[in-house]
Amino acid sequence: MAHTEHLPIYKGCYDLCLYLEQVVHNFPRYQKYTLGTDLRDGARRALRLVVRANARRDKAAVLLELREQLEELKVLLRLGQDVKAFANFNDTTGSFTTASLDTPNSSTGFYYNIDDITTAVVPLPGAFWLFGSGLAGLIAVRRRRKFTLLPY
Repeated sequence: MAHTEHLPIYKGCYDLCLYLEQVVHNFPRYQKYTLGTDLRDGARRALRLVVRANARRDKAAVLLELREQLEELKVLLRLGQDVKAFANFNDTTGSFTTASLDTPNSSTGFYYNIDDITTAVVPLPGAFWLFGSGLAGLIAVRRRRKFTLLPY
């Protein structure tokens, strides 16, 4: 049996599994047990497929299955973003490595790309501060009007 811990695609899938475990923990209750379960199971299945592909001589069939699994994970992640299951898509500061399978470049087999992704906390937009200052101004005008004497 071949060792997989040194492979960048294994490290990327393992990091994805750990990341999804942490993120799904903060999902709302409904998404945690529906979408979150699908995301966690899909990431684990992708990790198992990496191990299986590394152990076999004929890797093409398993790599095609892995590619399909990664595409399904991308759809689930997009769905989670659209239904606002993620508090913030970049909810932790740090960096992790992702691995993706691409189409074969020759008859020798598949190749994969490794991208270093650094996440950062997104600052509050300027519109929020503008809205807050406008609201404070309206409150001040209301209080001033309340304390002035009206001539009757």
